[in-house]
Amino acid sequence: MTHQEAPWHLSTMASILRGTDSGAVYTFGKTRFADNKPSQFFIKNDPIIDIACGDEFTIVLCQNGRLFSFGSNEYGQLGLGHKKTVNRPSCIKTLKPFKVKLIACGRSHSIAVNEYNHIYTFGNNSDGQLGQSNTIDKDIPTKIEDSPTKSNGKIIQVSAGSNHSAVLTEKGRLYIWGSNTEGQLGLSIDTKVEKITAPTMVAVPEKIIHISCGYYHSGFVTENGNAYTFGENENGKLACGLNENGQLGIGDENIKVVSEPVIINKNIFENSDIMNVSCGERHTAFVTKTGKLFTCGDSKYGKLCNLSETNDSEFSPKLVSQFENVKVCGVSCGGCHTIVSIQKNNFQLKLDNIPSKLPALPPMSKKIEIPNIEDNFTNGGEEWFIER
Repeated sequence: MTHQEAPWHLSTMASILRGTDSGAVYTFGKTRFADNKPSQFFIKNDPIIDIACGDEFTIVLCQNGRLFSFGSNEYGQLGLGHKKTVNRPSCIKTLKPFKVKLIACGRSHSIAVNEYNHIYTFGNNSDGQLGQSNTIDKDIPTKIEDSPTKSNGKIIQVSAGSNHSAVLTEKGRLYIWGSNTEGQLGLSIDTKVEKITAPTMVAVPEKIIHISCGYYHSGFVTENGNAYTFGENENGKLACGLNENGQLGIGDENIKVVSEPVIINKNIFENSDIMNVSCGERHTAFVTKTGKLFTCGDSKYGKLCNLSETNDSEFSPKLVSQFENVKVCGVSCGGCHTIVSIQKNNFQLKLDNIPSKLPALPPMSKKIEIPNIEDNFTNGGEEWFIER
């Protein structure tokens, strides 16, 4: 999952939305602390500014640089020093001395970058996705020593796939590591090399400005507005990587795996520059600088946003006509769904049987204080509130 600064934040793996003023987090779907009902919470005196969701776990970043985590924890992906499931947000104490700036969660591993540009990883490391030059799981945040990213400036973005990880530096260099079984690392190496356990730079002739890791594929955008993909292409999701469903967007359903970055022809995007790419499990979405949304890959459950009644895969990015009359600002792809953000006060969408104006989020009317309990399995004395 990949994150950028925004006045509000969306995350698809657990359908979590962050509000603006209070830093409240709204949760939807399967949740242990709210009995699977829509809910919300906030950290007292420290607004939440970013959210990362993995497979049944969540990490939130507060304004003061603290991290709180909760959910499944069988690999130590919560970074709390144990592997027990945690039902309420708990502070990751080992990172409290440092102000964390960036976070990302994969299927069962996590990444954090602090104010000193140090990369910390924790959780499942079976494919080297922690970048520690080994395959040993970590249940506390562990610094990647002697990271080669240091020579290319500040880290400005992090992303995590199922079992691979990536960071982008301000000089436009992409470093990637972890599982390579489907060519999702884009390192032009044989997929028989199943894992890379340390950050390795992807050779690209252009400066990269945006990255995204999907389940088994990856993508990035360059300053020239070009989009590249690699990895598994099942269902055509690539436009790079495994291409079984066309998730790579390269237009050829016979190409199943792409092990090096492939540029997508701009003609597909009506000759517009790309500013954002998001890679899901088996689909991919692109946003142009003109505010148009294109999607490709597996179309099941309507996640390509085209409201098609068929489940046919799209092997080339296709314009989402329902958003033609609005300006799309961002997109985030999950496993089987997609969230799209559009320009404020512009909700006139061509969506059949769907209200043209989105309903407001529920007010923060009821506050329940969680008692301060000092132990490793709770919130460690921090005050936070939840509405049920």
